[in-house]
Amino acid sequence: MDNYPWLKNYDKGVPSTLQPYPHKTMINVVDESWKAKPYRSMFFFKGARLTYDEFVRLSDALAAGLVSMGVKNGDRVAMLLPNSPQRVLGFHGIWK
Repeated sequence: MDNYPWLKNYDKGVPSTLQPYPHKTMINVVDESWKAKPYRSMFFFKGARLTYDEFVRLSDALAAGLVSMGVKNGDRVAMLLPNSPQRVLGFHGIWK
């Protein structure tokens, strides 16, 4: 495993594997971080900062909006956004 060429570019202390791999969803991971440090920055993007608390509130609002439009568990939701915090927020709200 340690012979992958990209591993030599990892910063000191960054593991080469996630083993043991945590059996968690992204919702679980974000919620744990939010509960531990809600006002810690989750994103810095184009000079703006978004905290975990802001991210969770916005993704909850998106999830509630989708439910109010009749979207149910198992429905497909399309999203077309560039790589940005809005895209991550969109995925998170849809997954909820």
